[in-house]
Amino acid sequence: VCRLIDKVKVKVKVKSKDQPVRIYEPICSELSASVDLLVRVEAWNELLEMYFMRQWDAVEDGFKAIQEQDAEAVLCEIYLKRIDKLGND
Repeated sequence: VCRLIDKVKVKVKVKSKDQPVRIYEPICSELSASVDLLVRVEAWNELLEMYFMRQWDAVEDGFKAIQEQDAEAVLCEIYLKRIDKLGND
């Protein structure tokens, strides 16, 4: 079970083009994952996909909801700061 962390562009030397690369955080084996954990990881991954599509309002609400449940949700704070900057550009 992996949680999507970010998507960054890297140079591919063969084609000399920027290609997005997804970065994941491994959490546990699927066999040892609880149903609750699987649901939360899937919701997180869907939230990040919405972030990549620049759906700022919905994503901001989603990150804030996660923060209310988990005060140590550091990634939420990082993404909320990004949204604040990107949403105002």
